[in-house]
Amino acid sequence: MKLTRRLRFTLAGLTLFLLLTGFLAANGDLFFQITRNLEIFSKVYRLVLINYVDEIDPTTFTGEGIDAMLKTLDPYTVFLNSSGAEIDLLMTGNTAGVGISVVKRGKEIRISEIIEGYSAHREGVRVGDVILSIDSVKINSLSDLSTRARGNAGSKVTLTIRRDDTNEELTFKLTREKMETQSVLASEVIAGNLGYIKLYRFNKNAGDDIKKALIGLQEKNIGGLILDLRGNPGGRLDEAASVAKKFLPNKALIVSTRGRSAESNKSFSSDETPVYTGPMVVLIDSMSASASEIVAGALQDHDRAVIVGKQSYGKGLVQTILPVAYDTNVKITTARYFTPSGRCIQIRPINQLSEHPDTLKPREFKTDKGKIVLEANGISPDVAVTEEPVPQMISELIEEKLIADFVASWLTGNTEPVTPSFQVNDAVFNAFLAWLKKEKVSESLELSTYLDDIVISLADDTKYSRFSKKITEAKTQLSEDLNEDVVSHRNLVSSLIRKEILTRKLSMAEMLNATWKQDAYLVKSAEILKERKN
Repeated sequence: MKLTRRLRFTLAGLTLFLLLTGFLAANGDLFFQITRNLEIFSKVYRLVLINYVDEIDPTTFTGEGIDAMLKTLDPYTVFLNSSGAEIDLLMTGNTAGVGISVVKRGKEIRISEIIEGYSAHREGVRVGDVILSIDSVKINSLSDLSTRARGNAGSKVTLTIRRDDTNEELTFKLTREKMETQSVLASEVIAGNLGYIKLYRFNKNAGDDIKKALIGLQEKNIGGLILDLRGNPGGRLDEAASVAKKFLPNKALIVSTRGRSAESNKSFSSDETPVYTGPMVVLIDSMSASASEIVAGALQDHDRAVIVGKQSYGKGLVQTILPVAYDTNVKITTARYFTPSGRCIQIRPINQLSEHPDTLKPREFKTDKGKIVLEANGISPDVAVTEEPVPQMISELIEEKLIADFVASWLTGNTEPVTPSFQVNDAVFNAFLAWLKKEKVSESLELSTYLDDIVISLADDTKYSRFSKKITEAKTQLSEDLNEDVVSHRNLVSSLIRKEILTRKLSMAEMLNATWKQDAYLVKSAEILKERKN
């Protein structure tokens, strides 16, 4: 039976009406709540700005309110009152700079690394220089430095520093240049015939960079591969998928994401022929997160690689950057991601408001070949690496790059050539102990700073002033304790000093081949790949 045109229109209209009313019924309460709460928020904001006893800056007030609201969610959902350059850096790893890395040491901001080929390197800026000002504006914090140092490619910046060995102030005229944060930090052959790739971040083109590295290594007839994701905090989801494709067969599932919106529900599978199909190991540690866990999880679930190291960080969340207004943006957690076997890598609660069952008991899943893998906070390694516990104060020396500071100072006065056979002898080790004392390094350690805060808090209370002397004595003891810890862990400290010196003076290949046997992760990887080959 044919429907008349009028009847068809009537039915179409009725269908649309039912769809709309169903949609509104399902979402009407949400829309009402949004409208109601925006009206309340707007009126409170206006009343406070107009009537508060002191004048309030509207922009600062808004920023504080938004930040407080977003803090009830997860650490990754944040308001970005950012310039285009900063958003470009977040999305691609690209920005314009002068080629330096810095670290805050007490009240000073010191240069910890000079990137070869950029303006700071060409003009003679050195590791260890203390930054005083940029464009005649005093620099007091890392945020000050970040704001002042970045800018458009080609623009000029004046950097004023203090050089420790001469105690003089120097001024450098530098040019900002387009910089791309490297994805692949190393691609070399170690331990005879094993390929080694250090992937630092999943920036734009990370997949292409891995492909180039793999092609280059295979031309050298490698007998196995080590993909090092230690310390890699992640990056772009699409680049994580691109990296995994270089190792997985065509059509293999890599990762899926699930969120509230249809746009958040996606699956990423390989759509290309793998570049490398030989035996491989993936290294992870507690700082391997997000995109690193996607790659490690996919290769583990498909039994493509042996995962070696420590439990990874456990960040199974996807963020999306959305524009707001007036050059501001908001980065929002929009989905969770799941490995090919169905594991969610983040089962810890992520916010204070959601009723999502994040705290479910870890479930068992199976890899392609039937191996049991757990759904947990992070990727569990197939082979765990245990290391000797390191005292807190030596950990701080490492984390704060103080060993790098010493090496920069030592190399300034050293005229002897450095070869792969270089070892830290008594003279170098004693020079390090002397440097720790001269630079009063113990006073910059966390515990010393904590003691300083106690002294300040007791300064105005005579009742407790008697404790100040004991705290001062404790600070003196800290210097002796640091010295004792360094001496009792001489082998560890010497290996760190040696690696830092070789890193600065040799090629990457020379340094890796001279130091890999001191790296428990690499030693275990070599053993595994040798067994697989046999």
